[in-house]
Amino acid sequence: MTEDWNQCASIRSKMQPMISKAILSHRFSKCSIVAYSIVLLLFATGNIIAQKNAANSGQTVEEKSFIIKMKLPSECNTSPFYEIVMIMQFLLQLTSALVAGMLNAFIVTLILHIAGQIDIVCHELLEISVADDKHDSHMVALRSVVIRHQRIVAFAENIENVFCYMALMQFLSNTFVICFLGFVIVNSLNSPDADAVMMKIIPYYAVVNLEAFILCFSGEYLSSKSKCINQAAYNSFWYKLKPTESKIIFLLIMRSQKELTMTAGKFVDLSLESFTSILKASASYVSVLHAMY
Repeated sequence: MTEDWNQCASIRSKMQPMISKAILSHRFSKCSIVAYSIVLLLFATGNIIAQKNAANSGQTVEEKSFIIKMKLPSECNTSPFYEIVMIMQFLLQLTSALVAGMLNAFIVTLILHIAGQIDIVCHELLEISVADDKHDSHMVALRSVVIRHQRIVAFAENIENVFCYMALMQFLSNTFVICFLGFVIVNSLNSPDADAVMMKIIPYYAVVNLEAFILCFSGEYLSSKSKCINQAAYNSFWYKLKPTESKIIFLLIMRSQKELTMTAGKFVDLSLESFTSILKASASYVSVLHAMY
């Protein structure tokens, strides 16, 4: 990524798409971290509301619950041990939320970086036709396009190799988490502490859906963006070039017909269709669990 930025630093037309993608990535990173932090605060607030409801119903101090249900070897329901455990749990959850938010932001940053490089390739392809009518200048421009396209393909393959199994775990875990959270929401609608449960579960349910959507949308965006190279090469004035030059364009078109993809475990393409499959499977599991409950 650093080398790509260094190559674009001296040319404004190449720097502009990279800057726009970097700004978009920065905004998404902030929104992602803020969203996860808000969900954590609402989850903890729901626990406080549950504590107040328990106190109003006449429950004793020994019946206090933590943000995360857990059993400890010693009695921690009295002050200050209860507060210490609550603070430690909150910090642990905050760390987990920040890591999850930054991981999603990192994946989106990598995809947007590829998108910026693809925009540069498309611009270079369209600029070849208005370049100097000299064989050498055309060959230099085509060589730059081919090298950049090879770097894009290699970078996308590296992302796939690094994140495919992590994406598989997220794909499966999001399916089951959405299912179980939906089951909890359905069964808590008529419960006396429904307000506390909803405050804890619904934001969490929304952010898990958002996480699955971001993962699948990243794969969809990468696939659709990779088609732009094929279209830009086809729209260029390749027929005005010399045969040796137009053959390079033809080879580029043939290679770009193979879309860049992100997969879950190398057997499920991440796309909006995959996201709808997650929602359909989760809804089916919720109906089965609700019928058995």
